[in-house]
Amino acid sequence: MKKLYSSILFLLLFLSTVVAQNPNGYYNSVSGKKKDALKTALHQIVRNHTRLEYGSLWNVFSQTDKRADGSVWDMYSNIVRYYPSTSGLNREHSLPKSWWGGNENAAYTDINHLYPSDAAANTAKSNLPLGVAGSNTSFNNGVSKVGRNTFPGYTGNVFEPADEYKGDFARTYFYMVTCYQDFTWKYLYMIDNNIYPVLNEWAVNMLLQWHRNDPVSQKEQERNEAVFRIQNNRNPFIDYPILAEHIWGNKMNDAFVLNTVIEDPVLITPTNNTILEFGTVVAGMSRTMELNVRGTNLTGQYLTAVLYGANSNVFSINATRIPVAAANTQEGYNLKVIYLPKEIAESHTASIIIYDGGISGSVMVNISGKSIATGSVVPPFALPATNITATGFKANWEETVGTESYTLEVWTVNNGVAEIVLSQDEILGNSFEVKEIATNVEYSYQVRRWANGMLSEPSNTVQVYVTTDIESQKAVPNILVYQKDNTIVVRNNNHQTEKVEIYNLLGKRLYTSNVKPNASIAVPMTKGIYIVKSLGEVRKVVLK
Repeated sequence: MKKLYSSILFLLLFLSTVVAQNPNGYYNSVSGKKKDALKTALHQIVRNHTRLEYGSLWNVFSQTDKRADGSVWDMYSNIVRYYPSTSGLNREHSLPKSWWGGNENAAYTDINHLYPSDAAANTAKSNLPLGVAGSNTSFNNGVSKVGRNTFPGYTGNVFEPADEYKGDFARTYFYMVTCYQDFTWKYLYMIDNNIYPVLNEWAVNMLLQWHRNDPVSQKEQERNEAVFRIQNNRNPFIDYPILAEHIWGNKMNDAFVLNTVIEDPVLITPTNNTILEFGTVVAGMSRTMELNVRGTNLTGQYLTAVLYGANSNVFSINATRIPVAAANTQEGYNLKVIYLPKEIAESHTASIIIYDGGISGSVMVNISGKSIATGSVVPPFALPATNITATGFKANWEETVGTESYTLEVWTVNNGVAEIVLSQDEILGNSFEVKEIATNVEYSYQVRRWANGMLSEPSNTVQVYVTTDIESQKAVPNILVYQKDNTIVVRNNNHQTEKVEIYNLLGKRLYTSNVKPNASIAVPMTKGIYIVKSLGEVRKVVLK
């Protein structure tokens, strides 16, 4: 063991960083290609990256989107906020997640298109495409605008960023339609379901214009390096802006030629000082992340991976010998790293060093995580909908102290199959207006909350029936009955005292009370099914 640690310390003295425009041979495979072949070659490079946890993103943003004075680099507003506070901020998908539908893939937490955003600007942006807003804007905070598009080719409402960030957004979209070119897209404002060119003609024209007028900034270059350390992939259109011209622009008939091709044995990913951020995990439970180990011109049979550090006992890796034959391929080798904290801790840290394979020196990966107690993130309690109209309603819930934000899911059931119609993240406050939904349909919603970097289990379910019957829409139940934790809650919306009775399924009366006007009672009960009677109405309540 003493000899092993001596070897580790020796290797750390020779950590090497390849400084070149083609970092660590990252782009070796694209030289000589153009148009769709070039785009697909880039897709194969960038698609394999470390998938992050959504709850870890605020820790990540403090490394990728932080100005020199410690303030948040918000491309959506000019409001100055400072880390570690995230009040009034959202984790914004610059290319809306609704465009591909769902949140169970790598794009959902891909920080190449996720940015900290002012919540009001994010809400106004919604899932609109990019564009040039006309003079009649519905939102304008001096940095971001929302209004009718004036750029030729699309006439709907659009989100327009400030001129100084238009190139940033263009290169972000170039990356997204390259990395995820095999997606089936749900909304086709700017994109289409094909491998090439993916972007619609009007979108290509506008994004290329933005790309040319707002060249790559130092901010983008520094962020690209930070993303590489955290996520193990890069945005090629920041490293080589000319790639956009070879794929969509004025150089489509010319092959892209690399000025530097790495021929020595090197690790492409991970790069030195890569960060593996596990976020928050409940003590006693495990979380697994994958570290893509990929190289070029590696020699010998194996790379060696060694886990060490003060808290290395709570981390583990699935292999200490990584086959060079696998690491030399385009896919690389996915090293599994497991975090299993057994006790509550504010911080756990360790490192992995990778060496051999003919590389010069070694590469170090820094691992971190945090553990909290079971039950630390209690689900919120959803309340009945209000403001029900023919095309929408307001979803409500009780506000819980310590909540960072809420996530709302709304669905309907057709022929026994549940269909999600809205999945809204980053809600601040205790309500959300659900708009533009079908009439004469029954909807359901649940709420989750983010706290301590973790997402709670879903709340109770609330049903809503959206109808064109105006009288029905305006009606408020005289007696509102719902379950909360291990209690049955009864609210009297009348202007006079009402009698309430609770029975079990055998008809035995268990409770009776007079509830005052505009007041509530909470009756503790064990798990089971109960009948609540009042004003001649009978309601069934299930305590789970």
